[in-house]
Amino acid sequence: MKKVYSSVLVIATVILLITSCKENDPGLGTYKCSIFTGTNTTDSIVWSATKETIAIHAGAPVNIIGRDSVSTLIININGLTDPGTYQVQDSTASYVSYTDGPGTFDVYKSLYGSSGTITVTEINDTRVKGTFDTVVLSNSFVKKTLKHGEFDIAFE
Repeated sequence: MKKVYSSVLVIATVILLITSCKENDPGLGTYKCSIFTGTNTTDSIVWSATKETIAIHAGAPVNIIGRDSVSTLIININGLTDPGTYQVQDSTASYVSYTDGPGTFDVYKSLYGSSGTITVTEINDTRVKGTFDTVVLSNSFVKKTLKHGEFDIAFE
């Protein structure tokens, strides 16, 4: 009978260890978009933060950061205090940055003459939620369009 209890204990421990090491943490929240390259308006990749999501409200700006195994997407919204639509363009402090890597390590940012919007539908002490559509450019003026973006992430 001791062998049965020992076996059950070992199996339960292994199951607990396996389920606690899942790669996709259910606490990640939602952070995703479709990415179109260049002038292509039909084919896209669906990007989703599968490794990490962070939302930080450090005074005036709110930073929303997510990454998968090779790329990082950052949204910085300056002056965010209430739900609303915030413009993303080179004349504002709000921006979207997408880093594609590790092989190419291209940085695309909305500060290089591009535009778009971030719509925050909910912000409170615990989370930020909304949508975004923007065009981002690399330093060499290669264009990527981020469409149908959405986020729903708890604050750190």
